[in-house]
Amino acid sequence: IGEAGAAAPEEEEAPAEEEAAAGPVEAITVNALDSLAFDPSAFEATPGQDIHVVNAGALQHDFHCEDLGIATDMLNGGDEQTITVPDDAAPGEYEFWCTVPGHREGGMEGTVTIVEAGAAAPEEEEAPAEEESDAAAASGAVDASEVITVEATDALMFEPSEFTAAPGQTIKVINVGALQHDFVIDDWGLATRLLNRDEEEDLLIPSNVKPGASVTFYCSVPGHQAAGMQGTLTIAEAGAAEDAAASEESTPEEAPAADTSESGLELDQNAIRVAALDTMRFAPSQFSAAPGQQIHLVNPGVLVHDIVVDEWELDSGAIGSGEEAVFNIPESVEVGAEVEFYCSVPGHRESGMVGTITIVEADVAAAAAAATPTDAEAVASPADDAGADEAASDASAVEVTTVDIAFEPTELAIAADTDVTITVTNAGVLQHDFVVEDTDVATDLLNGGDSTEIVVNLPAGEYTYFCSVPGHRDAGMEGTLTVE
Repeated sequence: IGEAGAAAPEEEEAPAEEEAAAGPVEAITVNALDSLAFDPSAFEATPGQDIHVVNAGALQHDFHCEDLGIATDMLNGGDEQTITVPDDAAPGEYEFWCTVPGHREGGMEGTVTIVEAGAAAPEEEEAPAEEESDAAAASGAVDASEVITVEATDALMFEPSEFTAAPGQTIKVINVGALQHDFVIDDWGLATRLLNRDEEEDLLIPSNVKPGASVTFYCSVPGHQAAGMQGTLTIAEAGAAEDAAASEESTPEEAPAADTSESGLELDQNAIRVAALDTMRFAPSQFSAAPGQQIHLVNPGVLVHDIVVDEWELDSGAIGSGEEAVFNIPESVEVGAEVEFYCSVPGHRESGMVGTITIVEADVAAAAAAATPTDAEAVASPADDAGADEAASDASAVEVTTVDIAFEPTELAIAADTDVTITVTNAGVLQHDFVVEDTDVATDLLNGGDSTEIVVNLPAGEYTYFCSVPGHRDAGMEGTLTVE
């Protein structure tokens, strides 16, 4: 009887209770982004843990870890799938990547570190969210006459993602990426149209909203909000401009552009602003400058870029997404000199990321700077336009350039029943091709920097050309070919 009533079996229940209290290990969510990145790109997992993969973009993506023997199916935009780390996975680092052609080469890869059960601590990631909540709660009087600029980026983020504004204030939304984006506030019934690359639209905050209100804004493109493309807008009392200056986040444009950049860099009055674009172009790509004049280089894209001038031994240094750099043209350069500048990142110069600086007198440079378009306005330089007109006027030859993710131009016109040579150049980092629907006209798959020629002879009519790489046409990579 003593043995039957022994308490030994009850002592064994204690570890089980501890395990129950700990609960099951949560799945790790990994977002596949159209900026050709995974978020997170490095994380820890334990044997038997689930990995929840979400395609937060518009292109097709997958998750492939060869050494662990796990992979998702090919996921369309918005699709998701859960895979499980094998129970017998040995501790160590394992590389994963996207198998869509060109995506891994564009940087879409990462590392999962397998650790013993209980070693990973994913809940620590919640701390930044609390800090963001505290930052969003901060508010102060702002100048309602100031226009607040919000950039939509292909990193699937808004910049800024948190800001303070006043009733009746204007928000200017600019798409600085290659993908389509919009800006939506459900609480107020506000939304921009779907913005293509370099397009912008103004929204007016309702005048009857109450100070202290906080609303969420987001991008409604499928998968973008899920990838984190959202932010918080807090309403404050309208006040004087000097009150707004107390908070840099509330009015990102209030500092005089001639004095400082958005990153606090000291700028000269006549600094020339040059944007390094992920379309493998500088904007502007041709400009005049004076000896000693300052160049303000900005990177509105997701790739790393720089500016190099060999003749002057000048190198801006690498600048990442959203970063800036300032440097000066040497005082010793001679007026009348013409030099080439380029991006030294491997493959970028070969893809056409070059430009020309002409040295002129200081007064001439100041006048030219005032008339020089910047950023998006300068994507197509006058020289490029002239070249396009010349190509269009030649019925026997046209040129098409692929960028990530678009064709330039998106409309072509050629002569009917005539041999026409089409030169297709891939100026992007992803793989692309050129296919004319319902015909046998198609190029091979082109890597970044590659170029090819095809001869076409088509009857009169209107045709659609597109890129056949999975997901690219769905993201808008198509155009119209008119044959007449």
